[in-house]
Amino acid sequence: MNENLNIREIQQEEKKILDNVVKILNNNNLRYFLCGGTLLGAVRHEGFIPWDDDIDIAMPRPDYDKLQQLLIKNKIECPNKLSFHSLSLKNLNFPFIKVYNHCIEIYDYRYEDRFEKYLWIDIFPIDGFPESNKECIKWFKKRNKYKKMLGYRKMSNKFIFENKKNLLKNITKFVFKYICKIIPENFFAKKIDKLSKKYPYDSSRYAGCFSWGYGPQEKMEKKEFEEYIDVEFEESIYKSIKNYDLYLTNLYGDYMTLPPEDKRVTHSFEAWRVEENDEEIKK
Repeated sequence: MNENLNIREIQQEEKKILDNVVKILNNNNLRYFLCGGTLLGAVRHEGFIPWDDDIDIAMPRPDYDKLQQLLIKNKIECPNKLSFHSLSLKNLNFPFIKVYNHCIEIYDYRYEDRFEKYLWIDIFPIDGFPESNKECIKWFKKRNKYKKMLGYRKMSNKFIFENKKNLLKNITKFVFKYICKIIPENFFAKKIDKLSKKYPYDSSRYAGCFSWGYGPQEKMEKKEFEEYIDVEFEESIYKSIKNYDLYLTNLYGDYMTLPPEDKRVTHSFEAWRVEENDEEIKK
């Protein structure tokens, strides 16, 4: 039996995925920047948030779409152990790109989904946002409905019944899960992806991460997502938006203050190395 990786080893393996992805993006003149908790870690810790176990980057929609077109046309050569997955590539049921290392398997008791199997990093598109804040809130409410349904579809029964105190609520989730599973696998992700493109990036004054973002607080002027500086993350240099202070404040408030210990949570998955399997990841 393979020995589980500890959180530091998981972080180091994720950084290797990031380094390969960034090399591909730079070689193809594609814009990207660290985002979400990864950027927070870079600013506050010069590396991972100590209890964090994932990496997120974002790309302006034009660059994100160009990356997918290059992948579709097989114009990008990936290291053997890595593979890109997305709706456009027809090998994922999330509304964004995941890059997997299929030499490292994972187990997360919260999910029963064929794609929740390998160590990964996420790539999110930055899309145009509406001018009206009222419309932005309404737009995100629609997204949240589909995101919630997608979450139920992926949820494991073990996770649903983990809380023994509210049996009726658990049973409701259980029934709702199987209603969602009747619907085609990619339905909810496609709905979110379509909503993401409602406000064209090039003609929008505002932008942000919609497909999997926190909410309307993601909204900033588009120019903020097009000016970059270098930041240190795990002793390497990557791109950040120049005005990261505004971005992180919008998302986390007083982001330099550490959260209480009970809020320092991870994805809680197990990970271990396996022999390379090119076919399994493509199914």
